[in-house]
Amino acid sequence: ARVIVVTNQQCVSKGLISELELAQLHEKMCDDFQKVGSKIDRVYAALELKGEEPFMRKPNVKMAELAKGDFPEIDFNKSIMVGDTDSDLRFGEMLGMKTVLIRSEEKTSVVPDLELNRLGDLIDFI
Repeated sequence: ARVIVVTNQQCVSKGLISELELAQLHEKMCDDFQKVGSKIDRVYAALELKGEEPFMRKPNVKMAELAKGDFPEIDFNKSIMVGDTDSDLRFGEMLGMKTVLIRSEEKTSVVPDLELNRLGDLIDFI
């Protein structure tokens, strides 16, 4: 099984953080996962503002296409998209994935396959 992170990070294009700072955050996240015996295989980040090229932002599926190119064994129909926004859920639906909503303050209208209060609860369903 692969763990792939796809993330919209327009904060870089807005100048709120640098690409280096974002890379450091992702490195820390990967290290934290390793500390608990898990592994993130790759992180793909869309840095552009909403509506700007290269249209990598979810719900567009470009980051999924990149992941499939790097890991050809990925089968989207056997994959799970976990997120807390409509764009996360739409991304998963467009690729035929099961979708899991992690409840947050974010308002959503897309109906997921499963709703959880926290990411750690997902282990009970896998």
